[in-house]
Amino acid sequence: MSPQGLKHASFRNIGKQKSILDAANLFHKLLQEMPPGEKPATGGAEDMHTIKCLFNARRGELREWSGRWEPQEGPMPTKHMAPGMWQLQFFPPHADEVAAGAISTVLCRPASGGEGHFVRVATVLGLADLFHDLGQAHTAAELYDHYLQLRIFAHVRNSTRPKSRAGRQVAPWQRS
Repeated sequence: MSPQGLKHASFRNIGKQKSILDAANLFHKLLQEMPPGEKPATGGAEDMHTIKCLFNARRGELREWSGRWEPQEGPMPTKHMAPGMWQLQFFPPHADEVAAGAISTVLCRPASGGEGHFVRVATVLGLADLFHDLGQAHTAAELYDHYLQLRIFAHVRNSTRPKSRAGRQVAPWQRS
């Protein structure tokens, strides 16, 4: 998946998140049971607040629904040959080792140490994608449990630190 593909997946996820929060009446089944550790479902506005908190906790996270390693001929791409493959989004915090020789979630050396390399081709989704697409048939507890079992593919969370604008004072702790 290219960085542009991840950006599209991230925007798609945000769009579905807004759709759920704006049309909660369409997701009765989703709101029947909340994940363990969250407030129990009440059938009121508190349930949508819990869903929103779950979205915020997983903001920018994309998990792999399905994927495969594809063998590639030639040398391993470098940061200069393919800078998109070396972006920090592919080194998510607490990412699992996915294969012997894995460098990130998208690049892998052969376990045998031979020539070539592998590139991960995957279908990814965010929590809002899962809740939106399956929330009319499954509860938040069921879907969230399944989501947590999927492997983190990329973490495209934007910086929450405000950027300085011309003419605006920046506090000392916000300076880079």
